[in-house]
Amino acid sequence: MDWVEIHVATESAFCAVRLATPRMIAMQIGFTYSRPAHSLLIKYSTPRSDKSENLISLANKQDEKGSGLEQLDVVGLLRAVQTLERNMSVALMYSGLRIPQFRLLNVLSQAGQATVTEMSEKLHITRATASVMINELIRSGALAVVENPNDRRSFHIRITEAGLQKLSVARSDVGVFIDKVSRRYSPAALKILNEFAGMTG
Repeated sequence: MDWVEIHVATESAFCAVRLATPRMIAMQIGFTYSRPAHSLLIKYSTPRSDKSENLISLANKQDEKGSGLEQLDVVGLLRAVQTLERNMSVALMYSGLRIPQFRLLNVLSQAGQATVTEMSEKLHITRATASVMINELIRSGALAVVENPNDRRSFHIRITEAGLQKLSVARSDVGVFIDKVSRRYSPAALKILNEFAGMTG
């Protein structure tokens, strides 16, 4: 609720006609606005003017223009995501993995082995990006190359023992981090956030 709404609501209350009791004003406006505005109407509704009906209509028209719908705060959401990403990166610090590497190992652990193209499709990234990341993990010893008997031009990758150890540490630390973050929100809020994550995934 912004200051314009509060101003309109309080002006409507101050200018209520003699016959307009607090309960009547609440019936006309209180359910249109949020609880703070409703409280202001009840507190300040005193007989002042015969123009209250026009002001009440104006207040309702102002609300109708906004359709009463919240808009997504994209900038605020991006800031929240950036903070979440930084904190998750800290959680992964002891495993020695970055977030994209953790995602790749996590997906590959379920697939067993895969080609670079298959991993790029599963992670929704370009083949070039997947190739660079896979080469980094091969050099670190987290991944090993397996020859593809069906196509000598391509190869499969699999997680090594060292990679599994890194993944185990990462999963444990990320689990603690997720649990800590989840405790900040109600079940209803978590459901909405998870649905949003599923839509953008």
